[in-house]
Formats: sequence, C-alpha cells, structure tokens
Amino acid sequence: MTSQVSKSGRRAGVVVNYGSLLLILAALYVATGGGLNLLSGLIGGLSLAVFIISFIMVHARTRLWHMTHSRGDRLDERQMMVTHEALRFSYIYFTIAILVLLLCFELLREFLAGGFNPPLIPVFAALIYLAHTLPSSILAWTEKEI
Repeated sequence: MTSQVSKSGRRAGVVVNYGSLLLILAALYVATGGGLNLLSGLIGGLSLAVFIISFIMVHARTRLWHMTHSRGDRLDERQMMVTHEALRFSYIYFTIAILVLLLCFELLREFLAGGFNPPLIPVFAALIYLAHTLPSSILAWTEKEI
C-alpha cells in the first residue's frame, strides 16, 4: 500500500520523526539525571507515540524505507540512481553527526565539573535508527514523487 504524501507533508513528517526522537532522548536523560517524574514520563511516552506514528507515515507507508533496504536487482534504473544518491548523502551526514556528537560528549565530560558522565546507550540506539532511516529521509525530503 503506497500512500501519496506531498513533498511538504513528507518533510514535515521527517522533522516530526527526528524531533520526537530527540524528545525521547531528552526525557530519558532527564529521567536518569533527576529520577523519573511524571512530566518526563509523560513527555517520553507522548514522544514515543508520535515517533512510531511518524515513522509509519513517512517511512513505512510511502515504502521509502523498503526501497532503500531493497536489493539492487529489485529496483529499476531510476530507483537505483536515487537510492544510491540518498545513501551517499546519508553516510556523509551520518559521519559528520557522529563525529560532532562524540566531540560534544567528550567536551562536556572534560570541561564540566561534577563528573558529567551520561550513559551513551540511548544515543547509540538513536544513531542506529538514524543510520537506517537517513537514506529514506533524504528521499522523502528531496524526491518530488515517490
């Protein structure tokens, strides 16, 4: 089932998806830093619901995630070309994002007093998600038609 979503709608979905991912991370870090309270739990839960719904709307229904994870022999020439470009750009952006993130964590750990040592498992989980969805997000952002 392919859903025809406008380019602006797909762009909004990508922003909402990654924004909700950041809110989930923020809620997790607030909860681990100061203990789980009602507000961080509510924000985290609502963000998780928005995250799942926006993933389904942007990546699953449009089948962009399937296209970027398909074998090459299952795609036509045009699909191969746009998928290759999306993968190329996504790995460039992903590499920069990881290096900046690791630099920020190291700078925070080095220069903040009080032994700031946040757990990195949630960030690594978010980075795994980013690695898998960034190519289809680039296609959702750039392609006129799907």
